[in-house]
Amino acid sequence: MLVTPELGVFELRNALDEGRPGGELTTLVTPEGVRDQVRFTDGGEHRPVHTLRNLPRGWRAVLSEADLRRAMHYVYPAVIEETYAHDCHALRPTPWATTARRQTGIYAKVQKATPAQVEHVAQDVCTGCLRTRLWAGQRLTHSFLDGVPGGIPCAEACTFVVAEVREEVSGKRGGGGHSHSH
Repeated sequence: MLVTPELGVFELRNALDEGRPGGELTTLVTPEGVRDQVRFTDGGEHRPVHTLRNLPRGWRAVLSEADLRRAMHYVYPAVIEETYAHDCHALRPTPWATTARRQTGIYAKVQKATPAQVEHVAQDVCTGCLRTRLWAGQRLTHSFLDGVPGGIPCAEACTFVVAEVREEVSGKRGGGGHSHSH
């Protein structure tokens, strides 16, 4: 996301649309409009993880400061808070084994996943995400709060990764890639 202050309001847009004239973009004026805009990819597919690198393009939002905060929460839920906690050394990563142990029902089988299976899924799924996998031992030395684009911590494997690991353990995932787009 690119946030630009403009005469008492803020413009929000996909960073890939930087420099495009506002008249070429659909203009949104409410946080809810932004929320609805970012639910789907440019191809119309549902975005199950907000930090995947498939944020739709072709829009901008013009918002007050109060509305900017709500809109950012809709675009990247809890990312600002988690990144701040990380920068203050207060964000505790949850290792995969702990996440796996908490799974029940049809997801309990992820406890049987080998480290190689988990890494295979993560290489496939997580490389399409802006986050850095703290839960897998990766380090994030500078965050987007320091001005590093995409510097967002991931303290715990998301439900999307858990579901894909379940598919991997069940032998239902294809050899390379999966049905979800990035």
